Amino acid sequence: KVSQIPDYSRVATKFPVMARQYFRQQGIPVEIIELNGSIEIAPLTGLADAIVDLVATGTTLRENGLIALETISKHSARLIANRVSWQLNHDWMIELLAALSKRQ
Repeated sequence: KVSQIPDYSRVATKFPVMARQYFRQQGIPVEIIELNGSIEIAPLTGLADAIVDLVATGTTLRENGLIALETISKHSARLIANRVSWQLNHDWMIELLAALSKRQ
């Protein structure tokens, strides 16, 4: 659980607003470090004690010796097109949707 994170730990993330809000709601004072790129290496290099990141399968976490403590939020992605683009690029968008569906 997130309660395992000691007060004043350093937490690296690409999502500083969400992370700061979450830890504030939990009453856990932490230092948020905003990073881009491979967030999971921050604990390995000593830059951070923990991370807040997007996790789909958890494979990257395990490969880096990390474990997920808690789900902060659940999100999903949506492909949105305006009506004119949909009419003009319908075939291309259908191909894109098919390609994205195969990746699930």
